[in-house]
Amino acid sequence: MNRLTRYLSGAFAALLATATPTLCADLLLDDFTDATASHGKWVNKNSTFLSHDVAGGNCTLVNSSPTYAGEYSHDFGASKPATFTLSYVHKSTQGRDAGAFFCRQPGNEFSGYFITLRGSDLFVWKLSNGNSGGNSIFSKTVGYALNSAGNKITVSKSSTKFNVFVNDVFAGSFTDATYNSGDLSLFIDPETRAVFGTVQVTDTFKEGSPQTSFSDDFNGNSLSGYWQILKSPSTSPSIAINQANNVLTIKTATDDAAWMYIEFEHLNFTAKVEASHRSGLKSSAYGFVLIGDAQPGQNIPMAYFAITGDREYAMWASGTTANYTSSPAILGAASGGQFFVDRLEVRKSAGSSAYEFWANGTQLAAYPAANVNFNVVGVGIFCYGDLEIAFDNFSILKEGTTSIDRGSKQISCNPSSVTNRDHTFYDMRGRKRYITTSTAGRAQTRAAGIYVNKNGRDVAVRKGKPVGE
Repeated sequence: MNRLTRYLSGAFAALLATATPTLCADLLLDDFTDATASHGKWVNKNSTFLSHDVAGGNCTLVNSSPTYAGEYSHDFGASKPATFTLSYVHKSTQGRDAGAFFCRQPGNEFSGYFITLRGSDLFVWKLSNGNSGGNSIFSKTVGYALNSAGNKITVSKSSTKFNVFVNDVFAGSFTDATYNSGDLSLFIDPETRAVFGTVQVTDTFKEGSPQTSFSDDFNGNSLSGYWQILKSPSTSPSIAINQANNVLTIKTATDDAAWMYIEFEHLNFTAKVEASHRSGLKSSAYGFVLIGDAQPGQNIPMAYFAITGDREYAMWASGTTANYTSSPAILGAASGGQFFVDRLEVRKSAGSSAYEFWANGTQLAAYPAANVNFNVVGVGIFCYGDLEIAFDNFSILKEGTTSIDRGSKQISCNPSSVTNRDHTFYDMRGRKRYITTSTAGRAQTRAAGIYVNKNGRDVAVRKGKPVGE
């Protein structure tokens, strides 16, 4: 009996030793309900101009300096974590930016990563001696995941990979090897007041994966925050994007274009949308667009599955020519005072080497997948010039997924709250491409291809070339 007891005890100890590395340990946990406990965890490094108040689950920081940023700092000591999950609750900000400064390097200069929620946009900046180089290492519009009061922001690191979450919804990831570990600060810009909730740091890595489905019936009063708009009406007044009467209407002027997309990185999927030609040029194209991941020095690649009001269709990728073919399966523009709705569909399955393009239950054609020679990072809709198109019932489903997540949380259709402070343009992964001192409208004539500025909304297209090129 004693031998059995010793065996079971030894087996249990071995099992516990095996399981221990997977257990989650708190490296820091503060819910800001006990000011004395918080005093032992944090240091106000700028008390001459930064005030802090801990009470009732809130940490309130007020930076009165017109010049200097402030830090409410936690030192992890000699064993600074290289693998961790950091989360904090962002309750409110008045003024400029406030957030978490992690992997903070020693010294008086700011070196490390800074994560902040600015309106409905989430940013991660990499700082070196206080300088970000004017370029965020990660940015995402996350209105779809935000709450009206208190939002949990999470960043998880393992090796060079960082996963980012908002209210435990996966927002995306980035890789960087500059800073492996460091300390943590609640970081606040000059002349800014911010309120933080619970801060937690664990020694584990949190996995994340892109969404596998999405749908939007456009029945709300504003666009779901999942949508990324590649040209805002504020900088291109000739474009109108409105949601009313349970449809999304996009209206473009001559020689203009509009793109909207959902971030979606799965190779095999089925996408559907209903499109109705309401007015404008019958020969102008509209329909689906696939958005690619631009490589350094290249334009953002796109692939189009389009129809026209003239009841024609075409499929083409960036750098190739669109050849239109007539099909009676397409209903097209209004006739005899009656408007028509075309039910469009793009399918790509694991067993197929082509994208299938369908209209109203009829397959129009197949487009070789080899022609889409880029990584697809988004799927959406587009309109070329001189069109008014009503879209409805957009959906996309990864192959093998059985249910669709509907975009239920809403944000305003107004342009991003991010201020366009300069004229630097980037590709869709945040890599800087060029700088112009002209206005945003004139910047569209300065560079070939499509680039976005810091708010992720505005596009520059070379003048004199087809907009989709």
